[in-house]
Amino acid sequence: MTAVRVTHEEDTAQGWSHQVEMKPDTGRPVFFTVRLSFHDYEYWSGGVRPPEQVTISLVECLIAPSEGASVPNPLPECFDASTARLWMPGLDACMRTGSWH
Repeated sequence: MTAVRVTHEEDTAQGWSHQVEMKPDTGRPVFFTVRLSFHDYEYWSGGVRPPEQVTISLVECLIAPSEGASVPNPLPECFDASTARLWMPGLDACMRTGSWH
């Protein structure tokens, strides 16, 4: 299983910017930046979970096999969480239900 963790969080005017490390079981870690807006944070977590956990869940959803998804592989060096909806039509449901597990 691929381990995903946020290594740095920065507050922005629109939400947060997270530096993410994705470490596969084999191979070298991959690093990228995910921007999470206040709107997406509230929509996906209702303010209940810390922003970094929402970003981790987002990445876990994106790397889980999903029918109909067109997620870039590898993930871009920097992307906005809302853009991920274009790659994965069922992303909102995945985020709310944790169905990637």
